[in-house]
Amino acid sequence: MTVFYYRAAHVAAVATLAIFAACSSETPLAAGVTPLEANTAPLPTLAGDPYPEVQATVTGTKSDYDWAHGQAYVKASPAAVWQALHDPEVVTDRHGTTSHSIKLNSEPAYSFSFRIDYHAGGVEWFEDWRYAVQAGSESAPEQAMIRSQKTDGTTFISLIEGEIAVRAVAGQSDVTLVQQIAHIKSVGSNAQTAKKTLDDQYASLLAKVKGLPLP
Repeated sequence: MTVFYYRAAHVAAVATLAIFAACSSETPLAAGVTPLEANTAPLPTLAGDPYPEVQATVTGTKSDYDWAHGQAYVKASPAAVWQALHDPEVVTDRHGTTSHSIKLNSEPAYSFSFRIDYHAGGVEWFEDWRYAVQAGSESAPEQAMIRSQKTDGTTFISLIEGEIAVRAVAGQSDVTLVQQIAHIKSVGSNAQTAKKTLDDQYASLLAKVKGLPLP
């Protein structure tokens, strides 16, 4: 996700404790591409624009993780948004990590998938990403879902999981609703870390759709 690292930044800040850098835990992503939960963020509003390109978010903390929900509009067709999200760099944390590599088609059972191998401050972890169209088609999606999760690596990060939903807006062929959810539990993280992930991913998505360099 960009999971509010600065999930990675928090990890890097304490990664000098080499004993932890050597530890890892495996948490496989459950089969399928299913929602994490209902998205509780409000729809974004802006005077004079019924579909503003801004993201409305809510955040909170549960006993076992911090979370953020977001809803935002993108002034582009669902097909264009879905295509933009097929560039893994759009959802990759490029700021809070030392390096990363991407393995495409990591799970061939899904229409699109990849695994990100992250390195930051001497620690390593892996995230798996899965895509699925739930209504419509790959070339003309009406509703589509992405699920991601940290599945292996450093025990500094107990949990990273996320969801991106792409939904057509009734009567608006060139507007798409994007809904995001992020959960995180890691050394030094909090709900604002989760929110930052959503903000970073939305900013990258907007840039990709508009043909601009990723921020």
